[in-house]
Amino acid sequence: MSEENKNLIEDENKDANDSMSENEDCQEEKVKEETTEDEDSEENEDSNEENNIEDGKRKKKKQIIFISILLIFVIVLFVAAFITDKKETEKQNELYSVKYESAENYLNEGQYDEAISVFYEISEYRDSNERIVEVQNLKTEKLIKDAQKIYDSGDKMKAYKMLSVESENEKVAAVLEKYKKALIADAEAKVFWVDDDMSDERLIRAKTEIDNWVSDTKNLIIHVYYWHTEDGNKKIMLRVLFADEPEGYGFIPPVHPTDLKFKSDKGEIDFSVNFMNTKFEPLTFGSGWKEDIYVELSLEEANSLAKLFKDSDKVRIRAKGIDRHIDFTMSSKDAEGIIDIVDYINVVSEFGV
Repeated sequence: MSEENKNLIEDENKDANDSMSENEDCQEEKVKEETTEDEDSEENEDSNEENNIEDGKRKKKKQIIFISILLIFVIVLFVAAFITDKKETEKQNELYSVKYESAENYLNEGQYDEAISVFYEISEYRDSNERIVEVQNLKTEKLIKDAQKIYDSGDKMKAYKMLSVESENEKVAAVLEKYKKALIADAEAKVFWVDDDMSDERLIRAKTEIDNWVSDTKNLIIHVYYWHTEDGNKKIMLRVLFADEPEGYGFIPPVHPTDLKFKSDKGEIDFSVNFMNTKFEPLTFGSGWKEDIYVELSLEEANSLAKLFKDSDKVRIRAKGIDRHIDFTMSSKDAEGIIDIVDYINVVSEFGV
């Protein structure tokens, strides 16, 4: 082999070796780069994890701080509300104390309704509820005692009505029942039934009614009836019966009353008369007429008539007709029947008997 060829081969081998060396260096560089990249990636991951942990700690710290501030704020509000409520309670108790003392003063003065009213206003204070019950009992006892005085004086109906406002109270109810029985018994003792076997209608009259002509009421009779009708209704009827005689001889026409007037120095009452509710007939002795008048009364009118006789010794009665009138005078003694029957009607009306 020539020297040239030999040198050429050596140069080629050298170039190949250099090329291989370069490739190896490139691979080493690449491996180094990849290793560096992996290390950088791991470092980045570690760094991110550390950052996340730090962020979590910061958030948690902020939450703790926020909750602590909120808790402090709530505690401050609670304390402030407690202090305010305590002051309001103390102020309210001072006011209640004054009212409680006021209620006690009312009680000591016998002003039970006023005392009860104040105790109701402060019902949650001290023993106010118990005091209400005590005062109500004292009020009831006084009411019964006062009513009994009136009852014993003779005005039993007034005593009954006085107690009836507290009828739901057991003690009062028991007294009312006793008064009721006594009132009915007293009323029934003054009247009697006028029965008619041929009719379902019945009349109740007073036992003290006058059935004959007397000196003070010459030629005059007045009755008040309590009339039970066939249809179950009840009527109060006033009956005025009078005789009209001329002086000496002669003839006079009937009065045919259109109005009745009752008058005394204490007042007067007028009643209209329906001609259909009158009748007349000649007297059986001498000359003249006997006339009969019926007027239906309300309970109020009946009471007014009875009161007029109760308040006056004498009451004048005028039967007034179209052309003329006739006058009479009646004493309260002769009107006892009117007073008794009206008293009876009031009692049975009150109790629905």
